[in-house]
Order: sequence, then C-alpha cells, then structure tokens
Amino acid sequence: KNSTSWLCARNHRKTAKNLLPTTIAEQIIQADEEIMASGLERTCEETALNDHGNKVIYLSHKLPLRDEKTGEVVGLLGTSLDITLQKRKQIEEKEGIYDYLMDIIAKAPGHFYWKNREGVFLGCNDAQAVSAGFRSGKNLIGKTDFDLPWKKQATQIRAIDIQVMESGKEYITEELSTLADGAQAVFLSRKTPLYNRKTQSIDGIIGISLDITQLKETQQQLVEAKERAEAANKAKTEFLENIRHDIRTPLAGINGIAFMMQAQTQDPALKAYADILQNSCSTFLALVDDILESV
Repeated sequence: KNSTSWLCARNHRKTAKNLLPTTIAEQIIQADEEIMASGLERTCEETALNDHGNKVIYLSHKLPLRDEKTGEVVGLLGTSLDITLQKRKQIEEKEGIYDYLMDIIAKAPGHFYWKNREGVFLGCNDAQAVSAGFRSGKNLIGKTDFDLPWKKQATQIRAIDIQVMESGKEYITEELSTLADGAQAVFLSRKTPLYNRKTQSIDGIIGISLDITQLKETQQQLVEAKERAEAANKAKTEFLENIRHDIRTPLAGINGIAFMMQAQTQDPALKAYADILQNSCSTFLALVDDILESV
C-alpha cells in the first residue's frame, strides 16, 4: 500500500516526506495510514507548505483507493481545498471578539476577578488591579491573595473561596481588605463556582466585589445619630416628667387647702373663693398636661 496524498499527484508521485518538513509529513502520513487501515473516508484539516515555503491550511477529503478486482485497499484518493484565508479570517475574528470582551471586562465597574482551585488569579478587571497597586489586570495573573496588600485578610478570603468550590453554591459576604494605599475597605462580595464546560468540574471561583466602605460609614453614622436622638428624647422625657412633678406638687397642696377651706367654713364668700381656687388649679393642671404632651 502506498501512502500518497494530493501532494503526490501534483508533484510527480513524490511522498510527503520528499516535500514537507518531517513533523508535518509524519502527521499527514499517519492520517493517511489510518484511513487506509480503517477503510473509511475522512474529512480533516491539514497543514502543508506552498511553492513559496509558506504554511498553508487545507481542508482535505480522503478515501481509500481499492483494487477493482479484489477490493483490497491499495492506496488513497484525496481532494484538498486551500482554506488558509478563511482560517486566518476566523482567527482574526476570534481574536477581535476576545480583545473586545477583555476590554469590556477591564472597564467593568466594581471588582471582577477569577481564580483557579489553588487561589491563583487567572484574570481580573482594572479596578481590581488598581486596588492591589497595579495598572492592569495582567499584572495580577499568577498571584494569590497572600501576595497582595490584603495578605493579612487572605486566610479568611481563601476560606470563603474554598467553601464556594466545595459546596458548588454561590456565596455572598462582606470582606475587609487592606488596599495598596493602606486604606481599609469593606467589600460586598458575590462568589460563584467556575465550571469547566468540558469536564463539568469546578476549576475555581468567579467573584464580583463592590466597595461599600462609604455605605458602611454612612450606616454607622446613622446608627450613632439614632442613638443620640434616642438619648436626647429620653432626656427630654425625663425633664418633662420632672417639670410635671414640680408643678403638680405645689398645685396639689393648694388644691387640698382649698378643699379643706370649702369643707370647714360656713362663710359663703370663702366657699366661693375656695371653689374658684379649686377650679383654677384643675384648669392649670390640665393646661400643663396638654403643653407637656405636645412637646
């Protein structure tokens, strides 16, 4: 059996080894021999060299060549189409899409990052890189949290990452980090497992972290303001109760004396004065209560 490709027909029945570098030739010969051994036709992409020595990609369709009488495979027939330009265009399109997506990731808001199972950064956006003291996300690739400004918090961060990978579930938590400038920042982090599409295994984690430091400070200020307001309200209540007590005590004494005068005297004029005094005390106490309740 002869392993001859389309090259042989075009080049006076020379073999691939006579026309191509050893590595390329061996790949073509191996593919040809597999087709002849299996007796099945095959369509595949092959790399070769053109007349100028440039690499060319061909889409080849090959099938066994059989003896008309015995049916035995005696060689191979093949047709190949030069698809170099199409492949180059596909590669350029893929690279363009990749660059476009990476630019979107780089400029994405918040802190976006992904790590492998060992906690090594595989990529991130610019915001994440800047927080670590770098200009680009590329500078963070290959590093772990233990190599970065927040290394003191790295153990806690790593523990959460492991929990996400082991459980296979999303995890939302607040994380404290020391930034490149030494500032302490609080992040609201949402982490999910990073799945391998082919194996369906978890290869790491994907995380999005939002800086909520200012929000936490505002919340703390609101808590403190509420506590101050509650303390002031308590002090006001105690003050008003003291005023009510200080006013009621002497008025109660006056009202009691007026009651005794009215009960013990027979003088109509004194009874009238005592009655007026009692009514005045009652009216004044009611007025004081209304005023204090409205404050």
